[in-house]
Amino acid sequence: MRYYIRRLHKHGTVQPNSFKSHGFSAAYTLYVCASSSTPRPQLASLLRAETSCRVEDEANAFGENIEAFSNLILQQDDDRWSFIYTKEVRESATAKEQASAIMREWIQQNADISNVRQDDSFILRFLRHKKYSIPMAQQTLLKFLSLRRYYPEIFKNLDCDDQKLKDILNNGYIVVSPVRDSKGRRVIVYNMSKFNPHKYNCWDMTRAHILVYDSLLESDLDQMCGYVHVGDGSGVTGAHITTWNPTDFARLIKWGEQSMPMRHKEFHCVKVPSALKYIVDFAVTKVTPKMAKRVNIHTNLKTLHKHVSTECLPTTYGGVLNLEDMIKYTAELLRDQKKKVLALDDMEILSTRGIISSRKSKTEMVNGDVVIQGSFRKLEID
Repeated sequence: MRYYIRRLHKHGTVQPNSFKSHGFSAAYTLYVCASSSTPRPQLASLLRAETSCRVEDEANAFGENIEAFSNLILQQDDDRWSFIYTKEVRESATAKEQASAIMREWIQQNADISNVRQDDSFILRFLRHKKYSIPMAQQTLLKFLSLRRYYPEIFKNLDCDDQKLKDILNNGYIVVSPVRDSKGRRVIVYNMSKFNPHKYNCWDMTRAHILVYDSLLESDLDQMCGYVHVGDGSGVTGAHITTWNPTDFARLIKWGEQSMPMRHKEFHCVKVPSALKYIVDFAVTKVTPKMAKRVNIHTNLKTLHKHVSTECLPTTYGGVLNLEDMIKYTAELLRDQKKKVLALDDMEILSTRGIISSRKSKTEMVNGDVVIQGSFRKLEID
């Protein structure tokens, strides 16, 4: 990410507040400063003004090591978002410790599952997804394992070095923005015209999605802040649509929402032809009303920019980012998480008897939270 932003901004000196006034994030401003010809004596005061971070004698402390300097500011920016979202997901030190311990004990004693990860990153993604409702986190974990068993052709051997996956991703079908939005969320961009339906099928398409999602879920910050999706429907043909079996498409949409511990915050669709609009409308009927309200279809880029800043988008959509560099950034991100993603194959669900059907479950409301009867354990909250 650093080399990319630097290459993009090699022009002139930077004026204090010039980027913040346009809505750019602290992290993005930092990269602009680091790559510009701003004299080092001005760099510290500029960064203070732009990031609101307290760093004493920055330029002198780090000398010419701008990498160490940028890492410090970025960590402070990440810490700021973590502080904000811990409240939203109802996370406290006590809740985190107690809930994680309960989840580990449940995993160890559950005869229906085997070889399930017990590290913090894996357990916390389910707890954060369900805002620390332990029974609901347990159900999501079981459904996650069940979905993987039901569709091994999608979830098994998700290797970023697999030639099909490399070709799909290197072509730019899915890219992760190196710049978070104004609320700290990950922005993921999709372009249907970059997917060749004559060479690849629906399983190849879905595998590319899951590879990216599983890799992003290794990040604590992503688990809490969530994701914003931007999809470009231009270039969609009949071959894109007919590669899908309607039953599998509907099942993956519905089960995916219930099983993947991702905090999907917004979905934005642009350049949507009538045939694709029909598919989007169908997909919306398969998700919860809460999720359906987060789907937005834009008739022009100007309305998209009201929701997603141009600093997060490629130039194709009026943004400032170069698509090729976004592709490289995504490839590096996937490579960093390769071992952990492949290790997910070791986990198994031996029986689905523990999954509670939404049609049969008995629930009640406790202080505004949905609680599955017979499974709730109260936590001590700070």
